[in-house]
Amino acid sequence: MESTEHTGAGEGEKVAFLFQHDTVLPVQYFETISRKAQLEPEKRLTLAILQDAADCFQKYMFAQNDRGRAIFDETEQWIMEENTDWLFSFESICECLGFDPKYIRKGLLHWKNSHLTQQGSGMSQRSEVQCR
Repeated sequence: MESTEHTGAGEGEKVAFLFQHDTVLPVQYFETISRKAQLEPEKRLTLAILQDAADCFQKYMFAQNDRGRAIFDETEQWIMEENTDWLFSFESICECLGFDPKYIRKGLLHWKNSHLTQQGSGMSQRSEVQCR
């Protein structure tokens, strides 16, 4: 057993050594990142599904035709559905990506309510203008 006199390192230095940062070359870092991205196509797919749902929710909220209304209704139902075990459910996708489904749901509902309010106030302003 070596003493600290022979190595020149005290107990504090030995413990601190365990928590030092590893030196990584930029090439090594970017190889790791690109390899990880290539290994996770499932996450890219789930992110694309979530992005498409948010886009459909926002794009078709005020749709006037049956197709647009159906897309919005289906998307909203998918987002609001809770406690489902389905692999491609809203909650499963959010959890796979590390997002809080309640937080995203709350944000989308806030967006919807603010735009419904704007739409409602815009309609009342238009009707006032038409009545004059």
